[in-house]
Formats: sequence, C-alpha cells, structure tokens
Amino acid sequence: MISFLKSLIRALDGDDDVFDFAFVASSVTELPYFATRTKIGKKRIEEVIDSDLQGLAKYEERAIKAIKPRVKVTIEKGITLLQRTFVAISVYKLLIVV
Repeated sequence: MISFLKSLIRALDGDDDVFDFAFVASSVTELPYFATRTKIGKKRIEEVIDSDLQGLAKYEERAIKAIKPRVKVTIEKGITLLQRTFVAISVYKLLIVV
C-alpha cells in the first residue's frame, strides 16, 4: 500500500515513468480483476500491462493458482456490495426528489 501511494505521489508530481501494481480490470487471468502492473499517470492509470505473468517461476504459478478461488469470491462480494450501494443511493435520491 505504501509503495502504491508513493507511486501515486510521484505521478501527481509529474513523473511520467511510474509503474506499480494495482487491482484493476485485467486479462492477465480468467478473473475479471487482478493485481496487475500498471503505468500510472497524473490523472489516472494510463495503461494496464497484461503480459506481466509471463515467465513466472513454478512456485509463483502454483501460488496464483491456489489464491484464485479466494480472489474470485472477494471480487464477487465487491461487485455485489457496489451494486447494492448504487441501488441504495439511487433509491435515496428518488426519495429526496419526491
């Protein structure tokens, strides 16, 4: 987390050569989101570098394979939470307008 924050600060300060890992929509695995190497710009993540899992050691490949089921559950919970939050906010806005 600290590393990512330092990267964000560097990018905000105008460094145009900032790369770090972020949990983003990615095609690195079959999961819709994964911690993936990104190029961070001053206002947003400018690029998702999807080729970073190439050349992993066997133990790294096994570790990723082992963690995927837990990551999938976490992603599903996060999506559900966001959907519920969006619905709740939408309903709240409707109630205020009425």
